[in-house]
Amino acid sequence: MSKRIDQIKKEIERNLLVLFNNQYFPTLITITDIHLEPDLSLAKVYLSTNDRKCFQKIAGNKSNYRKILAKKLRLRRMPDIEFIYDDGKINLLLDQISG
Repeated sequence: MSKRIDQIKKEIERNLLVLFNNQYFPTLITITDIHLEPDLSLAKVYLSTNDRKCFQKIAGNKSNYRKILAKKLRLRRMPDIEFIYDDGKINLLLDQISG
């Protein structure tokens, strides 16, 4: 992967985490991974949370998150955002913590 795509992925992650922290969500939200197409047409953002309703609220507002990110990132073409629920990693971590 190119250095430019890696930089854009980090900026998307950083800005989304700031947005999630500024909004009230009653649960922890973690971005586990971001897959960005080389032509910047699509960003698949893998989210991990223990509350499906919270994830559905985020996924339902993806166009708003895209607009906010477009203003902050100032890319020529802002990729479409697709939020994907990733329950594997958080369940593994919770199992390790509980014993």
